[in-house]
Amino acid sequence: MAWLIVPSIFLIIMVGINLKTSFSPMNISLTVAILLVSISLFLSAQKIREKHNTNKEAVYQSEIKYLVSIMMFGVTALFTVSPIGDWIAGGTDKALYSRNFVFMYAMISYGIYTVYDTIRNYNLFDLQSTLFGKVKQTDSTQFGIVLAVCLWMIYSLLVFEGIQFIGSSGQFDSRHYITVALLTLLWLVFTFSYSQKVNQDCSQWKSEKAKQDSQEIYLNVITTTVILLILSVVDRYVRL
Repeated sequence: MAWLIVPSIFLIIMVGINLKTSFSPMNISLTVAILLVSISLFLSAQKIREKHNTNKEAVYQSEIKYLVSIMMFGVTALFTVSPIGDWIAGGTDKALYSRNFVFMYAMISYGIYTVYDTIRNYNLFDLQSTLFGKVKQTDSTQFGIVLAVCLWMIYSLLVFEGIQFIGSSGQFDSRHYITVALLTLLWLVFTFSYSQKVNQDCSQWKSEKAKQDSQEIYLNVITTTVILLILSVVDRYVRL
């Protein structure tokens, strides 16, 4: 029940803040982010109970995975909005994003990670075979996937800041930032499409787990990138 109670408390707090501040765009966005995390965690917990029933070891491994992963996502957000993140991004007049933006992006990314993890291991929404094929259930934690997604979050926040400069009239030449962002986006689309082709052409991988790990990383990267681009567009008109 803790997986339901704790996120619910955060959700109630965010709703209360919204009521107090007349539903500001920033707090509405944060509430949506917390709601996504809450729903994904609740559905994940339900699937674990249905799958394992009284298998305490399996539940314990899942708890460790989710607790460690949310800590890593939180640390990633803190690193990105730290002076180190600003230094890496460069000395522009709009380097990186606001702290509220980064926090919201981290929370949504964590919710997305939880959804894909639950699809892969517990067939959430009956999408397991569609996205991952035939999966052999394992209860071991897969921190490598979490680390890969967290590193992508840091990189994407740095490289896609060029999207913010499209159509804007700044006091510096932003063509370099825009070009890097667009080329990275094209490269990402190409590599994901090519990986799907390779998966279809390859009759059997030496390790199905390696194939599914790669697929889960790609799905997280693609989805979080789409979320980041959507949030960036919204942020231009409504400062988050």
